[in-house]
Amino acid sequence: MIRFKEYNNLKNTKKIVEKISDLQSKEIIESLYNFVSKNIQLLKEDNVIDSMKKTIIDIIKHISNLSVIQQVEGILAKPKIVDLVTDLLDSRDILFSDSKKFLVNIFVSMPLSVDRKIEFLTYLKNGSIINESKLLTNNLTLIDSIITKYDDVYDLIKLDLIKFVPKKISKASIGDGEFILILLSKNITKADVGDLKINGDEIEIKAAKARFEGTKGYSDPPSYYKSFYANIQKINPNYNSKNPNDINLNLKGLKNILNVIETSEKDAKEKKKLVLNLFRQYLKNQFIKSSTALQNKMLDELIKKDGSFNVSDFVMYFNRFQFDYYKSVDGWKGILFVNPKNMNSVYIKDGNEFINNISKFSVSTAQSWKETRNTTYQYGLR
Repeated sequence: MIRFKEYNNLKNTKKIVEKISDLQSKEIIESLYNFVSKNIQLLKEDNVIDSMKKTIIDIIKHISNLSVIQQVEGILAKPKIVDLVTDLLDSRDILFSDSKKFLVNIFVSMPLSVDRKIEFLTYLKNGSIINESKLLTNNLTLIDSIITKYDDVYDLIKLDLIKFVPKKISKASIGDGEFILILLSKNITKADVGDLKINGDEIEIKAAKARFEGTKGYSDPPSYYKSFYANIQKINPNYNSKNPNDINLNLKGLKNILNVIETSEKDAKEKKKLVLNLFRQYLKNQFIKSSTALQNKMLDELIKKDGSFNVSDFVMYFNRFQFDYYKSVDGWKGILFVNPKNMNSVYIKDGNEFINNISKFSVSTAQSWKETRNTTYQYGLR
């Protein structure tokens, strides 16, 4: 194996090529890549860079693996890539230590010509490669389909970017799916309300396993369970389960609550009154800023004359309630859902629109009276 530290003493490229001609291609690639990786600082020195770069590039020309050639050339161009990435992240106000390192590593190792990398990073600083208007539609939209240019670069970076969340945040948090959108467009920025501002609109972003629950306006389930249990017993004094999760507002719990109502010996009018009180008090205490109008919108058509209800309808109405309440508390204009696995997206503006598009989502009704911050259902775009 050639020791690359000896390259500087070799007189010309021809001798190097003669030395490596009998080596296996894999060994050439590994040695060259390792040498360049370990000597980045050396390559920055003026007295070394020109001759050594020329030597390495001449050797690269004798290697047939284009991907490796481009990666090694990317390492040689790392100082330029660092400058361009820094300028890009700074222009988007997302210049954090880990976001810079993350993006530099991607573009240095990317199997793409250095010229194309530089062209892309230079353009993106003041440009956009995504059609923001087509992003804000309630039609299921594949983000890949609304990329307007540099789709070759986008295809190479999308899977890494969609999952990246900066850990070291100096101003505001950046959640799943937000980093890639900010990066791809100068028209998408961090918002004062919600997560992002897209074409001037304040938008919330939700990726996998999303909950309609912010940091304000919600109570913790354990703190209200005793009151909820007491209201259940008012409907049916014979209910005596000691397991709080038997009467969750998930599918199993709702069926149990329905059974409590149907087996109660109270008359229909009294049962409806008590059931309405059960759920109104629940909404009032768990969603502490919910209006009477918002509560009535959920319950008036749901609860029947005898106090019973359809479990599937309850889940649907509760979906709508959670969306509209979340919006009323936080004040954003809509939610952009993104599936990080297949890059699908859909934009929803209100609760009615959400339940009209509910088939596009997987819905988990999992809740627990025993856990804090577990008031709402969980959603994922298919």
